[in-house]
Amino acid sequence: MPFPENDTFLTGGSKSTNVRQKTTGAQRSGKVKTSSGSTAGLLLMIMLPWMIFTLLVTLFTFCYHHFHYIVWFMVLVFVTIAVLFFVVSPRNKKGPMYKYLGFLCSLAVVFGIILGMYDYYEFMLIYYSYNEYRVYTDVLPSEPAAAHADAGTMVFTEDSRVDTTKALGYKAGTVYCVAPILDDSQASRVEYWAAGVDCCSQRADFNCDDSWDPKAKTGVVIIDNGSIVTSKYDMYMKAVKQAEAAYGALAAPKPIFVRWVTDPVKVEQEYWTWGVGFLVISSAIYLFVSIVLGGLLHMAQRNP
Repeated sequence: MPFPENDTFLTGGSKSTNVRQKTTGAQRSGKVKTSSGSTAGLLLMIMLPWMIFTLLVTLFTFCYHHFHYIVWFMVLVFVTIAVLFFVVSPRNKKGPMYKYLGFLCSLAVVFGIILGMYDYYEFMLIYYSYNEYRVYTDVLPSEPAAAHADAGTMVFTEDSRVDTTKALGYKAGTVYCVAPILDDSQASRVEYWAAGVDCCSQRADFNCDDSWDPKAKTGVVIIDNGSIVTSKYDMYMKAVKQAEAAYGALAAPKPIFVRWVTDPVKVEQEYWTWGVGFLVISSAIYLFVSIVLGGLLHMAQRNP
């Protein structure tokens, strides 16, 4: 008679063991699902803001010049996405993930606009302008600057030169350098000025670009991009006014400032390289920022 009791005991023990195994398996499965969801949430909080930032800077860099309406439409789309995350957040019972995601996307939009517009106005606008503006040849330094208002590149006559003896550096943190472009005609006023940044001393010294190369006869126009942040035109005008007082020169009311170079195509390609390089570097830096912020906020939502 003891055997049935033992069988029952063994059978009961087997059932108990099966229950424990099932419970343990379910717990492990739950942990795996939680871990998987946690990883997916972390990747979303890192990659989505970074992709928004990179796409915005790319659009401003390559599309804003000709298709600015499309760029601003995409900005509106990304702002809408960020707002939707804030709206959905109160309904999420698992934590404030969507609120954090909305914040990160909003941050990406703001910095994408700021850095994208900086890249466009500082580099790409100038590059596109050189492709679209006119090229003038055999330009006399005595010709009115207003006659070449649409110039992107000007090739001056053989006797044209940068008069470094009348150069001046206007210091406002950065040194803004100007020097008159003259020829043998001894014109009464200066219409064109070679210009540059941090490439001269206070008086009678000018080393900007190829100003000391006798083969250099080309002026690449310094485009006034109209930006309050990046435009140097007003500073160059202040340098010209100071040069007028220092040397008794007479400048045109609206002179043209140029970079005095031997190879204008090289200058054009430099702006393209700087624009693309700024895009790549800013995207890489923001990926690091996104990893840090996404990781911190992800930990914060797991440990409220």
